[in-house]
Formats: sequence, C-alpha cells, structure tokens
Amino acid sequence: MEKLTEMKIHFLIFIFLVTALSANSQSERSKQFLEVFNALPVKIDCNINNVIQKRILFEYGAVYISKGAVLPKRCLFANETEVTEFINKSGSKLEFGDFYLQTHARRSLEYVFQELGGYENVARNWNYTTSHNKSKKKDINDDWAFRTYGQALYNWGYCSSDTYSCDGILKPSIIEEELKKDDEKKRPKMFSYAVPGGSQHHLGLAIDVNNPRNQQINGRFCGKKCESVLEKNGWYRTIPFDPYHFTYLGFLEFELPGRGLKKVSFGEFEYWVPNVDARIYPGYKYLKNAESGCKDVK
Repeated sequence: MEKLTEMKIHFLIFIFLVTALSANSQSERSKQFLEVFNALPVKIDCNINNVIQKRILFEYGAVYISKGAVLPKRCLFANETEVTEFINKSGSKLEFGDFYLQTHARRSLEYVFQELGGYENVARNWNYTTSHNKSKKKDINDDWAFRTYGQALYNWGYCSSDTYSCDGILKPSIIEEELKKDDEKKRPKMFSYAVPGGSQHHLGLAIDVNNPRNQQINGRFCGKKCESVLEKNGWYRTIPFDPYHFTYLGFLEFELPGRGLKKVSFGEFEYWVPNVDARIYPGYKYLKNAESGCKDVK
C-alpha cells in the first residue's frame, strides 16, 4: 500500500514537472506583436500616433502575420482605386463567382469547401440576389469574401443605396470623431463595421461564414466541425464580437503565440488578437469591461 502511494506521489510530481515545462515552453514561444510586425519583409506604414491607424494595427493586425500573404505598404487604403489595384495584383478568383482572395487563402478555402461538402455550407448566406449584380448566385452574400471601399462606406452610412455609389467621401477626421464616441463598456463601432480602407476583407484574406454554431438561419450554420476544418486549414477568428469573421493566417494554432498573437475568449467564442504590451497599447478595455467579459485564454 505504501509502495502504491509512493508511486502516486512520483506520478503527480512527474505531471507537475511536465506541466511546468510546457508552460515555460509556451511562454518562450510567445512574442509581442510589434516584434513580429517590425520584422516583416514588407514594411507597412502604420502610424500609431494616428487614432485610426493605431486601432487598425492593434485590433485588426492579426492579418499581417498571414503566411505567404502579399501585404500593402500601408495599413489604411485611401480610396476605392487603391483597394481595387491591390486586390487585382494580389488576388485571384475562386472557382465560382467573382470572389477574390489571395492565392494561399483561396487554395486553403477551396480545400475547406471540399471537406465540408460545398461553399454553401461555409460562406455566409443571406439568400438574396444583389440588385447591382444579378449574375451572382442568389444564396451567396455579395460581401462574404472581398469587400470594396464603397461597401465599407455604405456600412458607415455614407451611401444612399446598395449600389455602393457614394456621392461623398468619408474624411478621416469624421471617423476619428466617431471612434472617440466608443463606450468602453459597449461594442465599439470598429467591431461592428471596419473602417473604410482598413478592412481585412480589402486584403483578400478574410471571409464571413454562415451563422456560427447553432444560430440557424435558412437551415445553414458553421458549427464546431466547420470551425475545426477552417482552423485546420489556417483560418481563425480574429475580430472580437464578430463570430462570423475568419481570417486566413495559414499557421497551426500552436504556432500563433510565436507569431505575436494571443487568444482571448468572448462569450462562447475564442479569437486570436495581437499580443501587445499594455504600456504601448492599453486597448481591449472595452472587451474586458463588456457585459459578457473578454478574457485571455491561458
């Protein structure tokens, strides 16, 4: 009996040491996001003294570590022409429709479609035909993959119709004023709608999926199997409050801490966001103070 007890003690000590070593290894693998960002082969001009660009970098910035991605030279496109020119150079069409994604992201997503039995079981479905392009299949939302500058303007209330033909231009100063109104205890506007020119969708590296988990609409949703297949192929949630949104990162999950990202949970979902020293960016306060709470996942 004493011998059995002694074996149990040794076993517990062994488990403790393995856990400790694993934790240390995880800690050593973790990097601050700016360390990774500043080492990128393409230098991206993102001015952290600017309210908009700072938030794009530290809140949407997970996309910049996307494996094999073509990256722009700045984090905020100025207009529709810049967005269109970038995607025409870096993107290619999926096998159906007029949807553009960058090459690595497109190939990966087509594997996802094959494994899950078709794009209808993944791509966000609003079940309508857009008025400005009736050639698209009616069960595909027109902005589930690539999103134009005009669409982002429309989301911010600067276009009068779904043709996205905008008479005015949304000035950066107006966006800054809108962002200053963000209540730290509520969902910020940037997590409802991406800033025009700053969306991950502009880069051809993001998609929106069918209603997540059991939130069924029209009988289709992206459940745990769908999420698992997406993650296995390098797609992860990176925008807290937005469970529909997946970003192509191209790495396995255990590699992400070493790429400058950390996992946070909000509600029933988990997200990979930039791991930033609070002295540099004290953001995410609205996540931690939000009604459902947002916590780092150890």
